[in-house]
This record gives sequence, C-alpha cells and structure tokens, in this order.
Amino acid sequence: MDNTSNYLDQGAPKASARAVKETSEHIVEERQSRQTVVEIAAKAIANGILNGRFAPGQRLVEADLTKELGISRNPLREAFGRLVAEGLLQVEPFRGAIVARLSRKELVDLFSVRECLESWAARLAAENIDKSPFRNYVLELEASLRNPSTTLPNVSDYLEDNRKFHSLILKLAGNSHLPKLLDQLQFPIFQSAFFRMYDANIYQNSTAEHYEILQAILAGDADAASTRVAAHVRHTSKLLYSLPDHFFNSD
Repeated sequence: MDNTSNYLDQGAPKASARAVKETSEHIVEERQSRQTVVEIAAKAIANGILNGRFAPGQRLVEADLTKELGISRNPLREAFGRLVAEGLLQVEPFRGAIVARLSRKELVDLFSVRECLESWAARLAAENIDKSPFRNYVLELEASLRNPSTTLPNVSDYLEDNRKFHSLILKLAGNSHLPKLLDQLQFPIFQSAFFRMYDANIYQNSTAEHYEILQAILAGDADAASTRVAAHVRHTSKLLYSLPDHFFNSD
C-alpha cells in the first residue's frame, strides 16, 4: 500500500509536468501557425494594394478575401489591423476596411514637410561627401545615371531604385534622426498610383533629376543639392496631386 502510494506520489507530478509541457508546446505552435497565416494574408493584401489591384477608397469585402486566401475572418481582421497600422488601410464606420487615401490638402502638407527634411538631408550630404565611406558608390551611381538605359524598367524596379536613391541621401547626410522622421511621412498607398501613372517621361525626368542631385552632392555644393532635391520632391507632389479625384478624400 505504501509502495503504491509512493509510486503515485512520484509519478503524478511527472505526468502532470509532461502534460503541461505538451500543452504549452501545442499553444506555441498554434500561435506561430496563426501568426504565419496573418502575415501571409497581410502581405497578399498589401501586394494587391501596392500593385494597383485594390484602388484607393475601395472597400475590401471580408467574404471575398476569406474565400480567396483560404482563411477565417479572425486572422483576416488581424491582417487588416496590421495594414491599418502601416497606413495601407483605413476603417470607416458602416463600410469596414477600405484602401487608404488622403485628401489633397494632406498630400500637400505631407510633401511640404518632406521637402524641408529631404532638402536639408541633401545639404548635409554635400557637406559630408568628401569624408563619406559611400563616396565611391555615389561616383559609380552618378556615372550610371549619366548614360541611363534606353529600356524602360518595369515599375517595381523603378520604385525600388527610387527608394534606394533617397535612402542613400539619408545615409550621406549622417543624421540618424532623419530616416526615422521621414519614415513617419511615408504613405505607401501612393506607390499604387505609379502603377497607373508610370511611363517613359516619368522615368526619364526622375533619372535626370537624380543625376543632377548627385552632381551637386559630389561637387560639395550644398545650396545646389538642397535646391535640386526640393524641386524633385515638389515635382513628385505635383504628379500625385494631378491624380483623379477617387484617389483622394474630400478636403
């Protein structure tokens, strides 16, 4: 009797600990699996927005997306929440999740601040260029922009090259706060606009402006670098401002 009691006393805690461990591992696996589903859904919807499949202001129908993505409503709504935080979606009363859009005034305000920050970054870049570890790379990039390809890159490659160019100026500026500030002014929905607007003129004008900016930076001409970046940002703002009304909220 005593031996049986001792056996139960010793065995029960071990079985309990094993059960707790197995339950814990199962919960972790379920959470990881759920997070993966949410991430995949968020990425699929984001790609649909950024490549122009979902237009600004368009309502996303949960029933359609759950069927298309093969998921339930709960992870879909979690994915919506992530995309709201990233500025790609907005939630409106009685409509649910819609593809984000700004008013024209918000567009102007946003790009006015970007113009100030990016022109200041270009000024710092020109002042720092002679001691920058990226100087040789800038020289190579400037040479490639001097005689750009006559073949029109696809819009995804163009947008990625444009992102890298503006990131380079921030690196050259050497101010760690600038990238953080400009990240707060990103509104990725405008990327989708370029899938509708992009053409040879936009590519050629942008490439020429990038080349002139790098020329000024390499020459150490802070005033010219600042002025050219400001003009470049204004040009982009005007292009986006000319989009049809359905891209914008009413002011």
